[in-house]
Formats: sequence, structure tokens, C-alpha cells
Amino acid sequence: MTLYTRTCPSPNVIRDHHLETFRQTIRPNVSDWLVCHEPFRERESTLIPKHRRIMLMGEPSSLARIDLRFLNQFGILVSPFHVPGFQGTTIVSQPGLPWFFGWNRSENRWLDFAQLQKMESIQKRPDISVVVSNKSFHRGHRIRLQLVRILQQRLGERLQVFGKGIREVADKRDAIAPYQYHLSLENSTEPNYWSEKLSDAYLGGAFPIYLGCTNIERWFAPESMYRIELDERLAEPKLSIALENIAERIAEWLDSDPYPRHIHALREARERVLHDHSFFAVLRDAIITLGESAGVPNLDTPDWMQPQASPKGRERWWRELTRVYHKWTTRSPRVAPSPTRD
Repeated sequence: MTLYTRTCPSPNVIRDHHLETFRQTIRPNVSDWLVCHEPFRERESTLIPKHRRIMLMGEPSSLARIDLRFLNQFGILVSPFHVPGFQGTTIVSQPGLPWFFGWNRSENRWLDFAQLQKMESIQKRPDISVVVSNKSFHRGHRIRLQLVRILQQRLGERLQVFGKGIREVADKRDAIAPYQYHLSLENSTEPNYWSEKLSDAYLGGAFPIYLGCTNIERWFAPESMYRIELDERLAEPKLSIALENIAERIAEWLDSDPYPRHIHALREARERVLHDHSFFAVLRDAIITLGESAGVPNLDTPDWMQPQASPKGRERWWRELTRVYHKWTTRSPRVAPSPTRD
């Protein structure tokens, strides 16, 4: 939960942003809202009525596992997409996923909100970085790995590749902050869903070259990023041709040295990440929208909420078989040597 609470400026901001009744700690007898940011694995009891239970959908529609029996224990769903069969109120929104920038996983320490806000930009190389894992289970994963390989062929050492199974870093800050540009690749291209892949770039002061949310201008100004548009339904060889064209346009754009022209837009986007689009900001907006639910009294006796159902045997077997197949048949990007220039 620390990854989420660090996106809150201070306990006072909960009051200042009209979340007077929200509690950061689990106190089932006195809390006014129950918030779930991922499915729980065991039964949970609560006195909070269904009208004041919020579930945040943290995955895009192409990757989300939907268990209606679990979801319908909540009265409010904050989600990038509508879920057929959900019986409560849906607020269509980006999910306010926590930032990874400034979180050192190996030492389990992190920059808090105040440190992130005061952080000064360091001198940057005129190069581009990307953080991408070697996961290839979904088609979106494989397309992004293919794009990174094509960009490596065009950009050479100007593109520095980091990520699990490739070149790991304990803190994404080390893979973003030293570079003027960052390749931010979501695992899907659909409306209303964007993640830390974009917000981490803004926090590090890197100009994002972005593939993902199709209506991202709802949250950020067009001049604060370089948009990549790709029809992921394309089959080969049209897909490879489209990726080659994207890589060519990116290379030409980088040659124009655009970073200085976008510094103001980057700073504004960074402020929006910190203050307007965080996990707590999403909750604030949801609770303000649903203010009438606050008057529903707590339950007299605890309600036992059931965990989300696990994948059944055949589904679990098929997912694992598919994962192993693509792991062995998909090439990961090569690791280029780090640039030596100052």
C-alpha cells in the first residue's frame, strides 16, 4: 500500500480535497468508504454498505480478469471501461495507478510526495530510454518488444533499453532522469487507460514518446508528448511495415532536437501527475461525484465479502502453456552499451 499512500501530499490534503471522511488505514468500524485497488485473496468483513464500496479497475479491458460475483459486492466501479453485468455505478476514468519512479525495490525505500515535488532536474543526455520487460504473454507485449528492436536498429546507442530480464534497475529513476526522452509503451491501446509508464516519464522530466491511451488528451496537453498511433489489429507483414514507419518518424523527429521546445509543457504535465491524476485524486473525484452515497448508514452486522475466484484448472493450464510458448519464441531487445559522452 506504500506505493499508493506516497501519492498523497499529506493527511491534510484528504480534508482539503473534500475527503474528510476518508481514512488511509483499515478501520472497519469507523471508516466511511471501503476502497479496493486489487482483488483480495481471502474473505473480508466490513460494516461499510455496498453503496460506499469502491473498486478500482487497474487493468485495461484487454488484460482484465472479470469476476462479476466479486465485482457486484461493490457499489462503485472506477474503471477505464464499462463491465457488462456490473450492477452498481461505473465512473469511467483512468485508474490512478501508483508511480514507480523514485521507488528503490531492492532497498525498499522511496521518494515521498514532498521529495518528488522538490526534486530538481539533473543534466540530461540527448538520448532516449525505455523500460520494457521480456514478458511476451499478450500480443501487446510482443508488439512493443518488436518496436523496441526496430528502434534499436535505427537509433543504435541513442536508445538505452532497461527492464526485467534485459537490463534491470532497482529504481526507474535511474532509467529515466538522465535522458531527455523516454519511450512510454502501454500494453494496450484503448480509451481511458494509462499507467505509470507515462506518469513516470513526466516525474523524471523526460519527454514521453507515447503509445497507449487513445484519448490521452483528456488528461495531458498534446504538446507534452509525441504520440504514436498504431492499429494493433494489423497482421504481418503490414504490422512490421507500420512499426518500421513509426521508427523512421521517431528518428527524424529526434534529429530536430525538440526537447527545449517542450520544457514548459513537461513541467505542467508533471504538476498534473502530482496533483490532479494520482490515486487519491481519482478517489477524491469519485467521492465528490457520488456524494449522496455518504448518507447511507453503516451496516448493523458485518458483511463478509468473498475473494475473486482463481482461474480454473483448464484456464490456468492454458495460460501457462501460452506464456511458456511466447517466452521461448519471442526475441528480447539486445542491451546496448551505455553512452560514454558527458
